[in-house]
Parts: sequence; C-alpha cells; structure tokens
Amino acid sequence: MRGIIAALEERGLVSADAVPHKIMTWPANRVWDAALGLFENLDSKDNLSEQENESLVPFNFIASSTLSGLSGCREWTCRMRRSGLLARYAALYSDTLVIPWRLQLPDRMVATEDFRSELVGTILSILEMRSVIEAGIIKLVHPQFHFCNDCASIAINKIDRVQEATKITRSTHESSFWVEVNKSRAIRPHTFSVNGPEDYVEHGGIVVDFHKPPSWVPPGLRGRIPRRLLRKSGLVNYIFDEIARELVFHQLCTANYNAKLLTSLAGEAEILSRLNSEERQASSVAALCARLTHEIPLMSDVPIGTVLKIRTKEPTAFLQYRLALSGIIKEYIEDRKTLTKNEGKQIYEDRLLPDLIRLRRDVEIHRQRVRRKSTAVAAVTMLVVTLGLTAGLHASEFAAMGSGTLMGGLAAMLGDATSEPNVVKNHQMYFLLKLAEAASS
Repeated sequence: MRGIIAALEERGLVSADAVPHKIMTWPANRVWDAALGLFENLDSKDNLSEQENESLVPFNFIASSTLSGLSGCREWTCRMRRSGLLARYAALYSDTLVIPWRLQLPDRMVATEDFRSELVGTILSILEMRSVIEAGIIKLVHPQFHFCNDCASIAINKIDRVQEATKITRSTHESSFWVEVNKSRAIRPHTFSVNGPEDYVEHGGIVVDFHKPPSWVPPGLRGRIPRRLLRKSGLVNYIFDEIARELVFHQLCTANYNAKLLTSLAGEAEILSRLNSEERQASSVAALCARLTHEIPLMSDVPIGTVLKIRTKEPTAFLQYRLALSGIIKEYIEDRKTLTKNEGKQIYEDRLLPDLIRLRRDVEIHRQRVRRKSTAVAAVTMLVVTLGLTAGLHASEFAAMGSGTLMGGLAAMLGDATSEPNVVKNHQMYFLLKLAEAASS
C-alpha cells in the first residue's frame, strides 16, 4: 500500500497546494496516468494479514464512504477534514483500517472537470492519511465480493436485514425531514433541498435535481412543500435508500475483511444497532472511540506522527490501553445499552482522567525520591573530587576511594529520575500518559 504514496511522489503530487493546480491544468493523458497510478497500487484482500483480537471486538474496521473522505461531500476541505479524523482514529485504535476504493474511471480516456475535481479530492484525502498509510495501518483496497453458495445466502440475508432495519429507522424519523424548492436561480427550477438531522444527512441537507418536473409537483410550487406531498415525493425515502445502499455495500465488505464498519453518521450506527447485539457492540465501540478522538484535546491535539512513534516504541502499552478501553466500553454497553452524545467526554473524565492523574503523581513521587537520593550521592562525590584536586591524589588512590563507583551511581540515579518505575510502565493507561506528556511538551 505504501506504493500509492510513491506513485504520488513520482508525479509530484505530494503538496496540498500543488495537487489542485496540477490535476486541474494537466492534459488528459497526465491526469489519467495519475489516476491509474493510484489504481495500480491499491491493496487486495490477499495483501491483508489475518489478525485476531480477544477484546470486545477486533480493532479491525472498514471506514464508511463519508468518513474516509473518498465519497460523500465533494468539497475538498471537507474531505480532508474527514480523512484527517480517520487517520487519527486509525493511529489511536486500529490494527487495520480498510477503506474500499470508490473512485471510478470514465469509460473513455477523457478528463472532465468533474473527474478532475473528484481525483483532486481523492488525492488530498490520501495525503491527509499519509503517515498512517505508510505505517501499514490504513489499507486502500479494491472492493471484492466473491461468495460461494453458502456465503451468498448469508449475504442476501444481510441485505434483507439492512433494508428492514432502514425501513424501521425511516418511519421513526421521517417527520424530522422537510423539503423546499431551491431558491437559487443558477440551478434548474426543478431542484429541491432535502433537509433533516445531520445524523442522517451530511451537513443537514442535500440538493436533488430533476431534469424535468416530477409528476407530484403542482404548478407554481414555492418554498417548503406541504407534508402531504412529502411522502408522495419519495425524497425522504431517497435519503434512507442511499444510507441502506452504503450499509449493504459495507456489510458485504465486512464479511470479506473480518472487520466492523466505522461510520461518522449516527443514523448509520442506529441502523446497525437494530441488526443484532454484535453489530450494536461494534458500533458502540466505534462511536465511543470516535468521540474520544474528536472531543478530548489529549487525543485530538497530539500530532499523528508522534502518536505513531509512541505506539511503535511502546507496543505493549498500546495494547494494554486499548484492552482497557474495550473493558470500559463493555461495561457501558451492558449497563446503559446506548451511548449518548456526551458519553465519550464523560468516560474520559470518570474513568481515564483519574488514572492519568494518578500515574502522573506516581511518576513525580518516584522522581522526587530519586532526586533526594542523588543529592546525597552528589555531595559525597563532590567531596571526593575536591579532595582529589586539593590533596593531589593519583588516579589509583582516587579509584581506591571509590570515586568511580560514586560517579557511576550518581549517573544511574539521575537517569532513573527521568524515567518511570515499572509499576507505571505496566499500568494499562501508560500509553495515555505518554500521549499526555507529548501534548504538554
């Protein structure tokens, strides 16, 4: 997968400033060459290692299209923001995070403005995830669906259950949506804004454009359409059909990659929770970790490169911290059944922060104790050194007095003063302590 970064480097597509300029102005053959360079360096299922994890769920995820930045809102800055959040999530929690590739090549070797714009957004999203791709955690893959007869029946069952869960969710929330005629004169008159909770529609609304007047539109329709026409229009159904389509696609992917869907849309997580307890647990894990990533400065401010360095240097601490998170999440799932919007912050303040404060205190007590001992050793050492200088002791006499041992002991103690005791290093939140130290340095 790191080949995809090399492909961008070979073409000079490694700067957020250079990418839009080059892709939007290059001749079509160079644009196609850049796109093919990405396609040729995607991973397949055979490239992914099988990983097992005995915590609540494996920390192997498949990113939803909206979260990965490779689909959804097409604004470049929006895509980069989502990809950056996903990269941080992968660095903080994931063993493997799979992103199914969604960019499609045109039928002919042309480079329309729409295709160029989509390619720019895709490359900028990849660059936001660069460090985690290079670390081998994020994998961009060709979606593959190869099913035997038994697996095919399971897949069909998954599709049916997703559609049924989506139908229930739509009936529960459709009253929260409204539709109005789009006021922009730059858009055709048969254009409508479909608005609703951001849990179900990105940015709280989408624009739907009809090439000709729909049969349900009465002459002279303006403003918000009446409720009686809303159901007739099928526009709310369209929103949920798109959600169901995405969920079906990713459910089929998860079957192939032994992973759980990671989504930024609470509506998608709600539908998953209606499928079975395993899906509910997985979506709860993902939701909580995402909230920690987004809301807690300790986890949102430390540079991703620093997180990866700590993770590489302290692999056991990383696994212990993540296992502890699984246990905490499991308790909340069993006790409360659902996770509220502020749950991540509450869990951090109630469970993680107290451990972090205790660890900081233990480290400081340890360092103070060592400093006191080193002060006494330093006093004796300086006395010996002073005698050596004033009395003119030879090196052999100096050694006989133990000055070498004293100096060595002082150096060792000063080294201990900057380290942590084993009781701290073995604590399940030691990884969090290292993040906190990095944040404050």
